[in-house]
Amino acid sequence: MIRKLCALFVLTILMTTVLSNLVIAQPVGSRVVAIQYQYVNPIGSLSNWFKPASTFSLSVGKQTSERWAWKVKSEIIQYRKENREELYHRDLDLELAIYGASAQASYNLIKTASIFQPFLTGGAGVYRWFGHRGAYQLSEVLVPKRDQDDWSWGFNFGAGLNIFVIRNLAITLESSYQIIIGELWPALALRLENVSGFQSLNGTIGLMIFF
Repeated sequence: MIRKLCALFVLTILMTTVLSNLVIAQPVGSRVVAIQYQYVNPIGSLSNWFKPASTFSLSVGKQTSERWAWKVKSEIIQYRKENREELYHRDLDLELAIYGASAQASYNLIKTASIFQPFLTGGAGVYRWFGHRGAYQLSEVLVPKRDQDDWSWGFNFGAGLNIFVIRNLAITLESSYQIIIGELWPALALRLENVSGFQSLNGTIGLMIFF
């Protein structure tokens, strides 16, 4: 038993030494590319219109100090599944597509080198969005379809965790709140609130490559 404990202790020391050599804080000036899968859960009045959506985002950035990193993020969000539990007209055709780019800042919560690096993040960007509401029948009146499109500002903030697999590769996990300043208007007898702000809670997982 003592021999097994000694072997386990030596193995732990060796693993710690190896990992400490492989995983260190990224040097200032290093660049990063991140690809993330996003689960977008609409909240507020938007959740009465749509079900959650999934998408991908791409980011490129730079480590500007030991604590701070900046990146530019591009994303496409497409709500295509109507929330038929809330819709009065269950066969109503709804769609919302959002295309955007934002400037993101992240702040490392710990300064020491570690495999696990928690961070806070936030950003703002410009978004182009397209909303579609299909035609529907109201008594003897056919209400025509309505299409909307506009440019809007968007904002987000959240927290996350980078888990370094090797020195230049990390798995990144993030949870954030996002709002895009857009407006969707219902029509006659839809029994839906108008949407003034596309709000969502987003969960992401992805890979970050440093070079």
